[in-house]
Amino acid sequence: MPLESSSPKEPEPVNVRARMHRSETSGRWFAVLYRAIGLGGIGFCYWFFAQVYVPGEKAKTHLAENQAYARQLRGAVGSLGEWSTQESFDAVRAQLLKFDEREDAELVVRTQLWNQFSEAYGPRAERMRKFDSLMREIRDFSLDSNKESLLAMQERMRLASGRFEKPLMQQLETAWGPKRDEIADLLGLFGTSGTGALEVRSVPSGARLFLNDREVGKTPLTADGIKAGNLQLGLKHAKYYDYNYSIKIEEYGILSLTDLEMKPRKGGVEITVVGGNSSDEIKVELICVREDGETFDYVNSFEGVYVSVPKLIIGSYDVVVYVNGRLRQSTKLEVIEGSVSRWTARL
Repeated sequence: MPLESSSPKEPEPVNVRARMHRSETSGRWFAVLYRAIGLGGIGFCYWFFAQVYVPGEKAKTHLAENQAYARQLRGAVGSLGEWSTQESFDAVRAQLLKFDEREDAELVVRTQLWNQFSEAYGPRAERMRKFDSLMREIRDFSLDSNKESLLAMQERMRLASGRFEKPLMQQLETAWGPKRDEIADLLGLFGTSGTGALEVRSVPSGARLFLNDREVGKTPLTADGIKAGNLQLGLKHAKYYDYNYSIKIEEYGILSLTDLEMKPRKGGVEITVVGGNSSDEIKVELICVREDGETFDYVNSFEGVYVSVPKLIIGSYDVVVYVNGRLRQSTKLEVIEGSVSRWTARL
């Protein structure tokens, strides 16, 4: 059977107008989509810039400012010391209060700064309490006080000098000076203006007292009518090193110097006791006698056959050896500065 040949189909006619319409519609949708995507990107960028980037940069800047401010405050607090003025403390306190008002100031940083400030202010606060206490004593000090009370308060004022800064001392002296002068006048202590009084006690007593190289007596000494002004006080004693001290006598004032302790000149002693029995109770006694006949404050007893005292105030000592409670040997021993005096007691 012969094959039948098929003829090619006729191509369908193209609707150009419809295709162009579809193409135009798709282009418009794509344009709308591209425009929406573009506007969305711009909107996102704007939101990110306005809501994230700018606040973040502001936060970084503010944090850097806070950190710099905190460093500045640490330096300001660190510069405060025990003798800083009240104005300095008040200025730093004002800065700390201003720092507290910053909303994003870290609590830990604020706490550290205030603790550091409190530690710096503590010594001054304690000094101010002592100042207020002394000022109250001065104000309450009676005009009917006796000489001993007046001297005691004057000594308090002398000891206060150097413990308070100059402005505080000026306040104390302004409060005390007129009251002191009025009491002194009522007691008739000084006589004429332009002079003051001096009371000196030394350890030991009996030291020769010099004012501007002029000997005025021996301690303990109280002298009125001393010309007011700066003086050089000196103490001399045969058994002690010279003592020198700068003083100032106030007009109508009472300068009380008590317990001026002189440094002693020292030597040593070695005492050996031989000839006793092992069962004997041996006691060695050292007694130093003053030139005025009174027993010196150094009386010491030692038990045993060998006594060594490397540091002993120089002078003449009575050395007594007791055996079983009975005096067996005695001698005088001179203790010389920088040397060791030796004695052997033979029983």
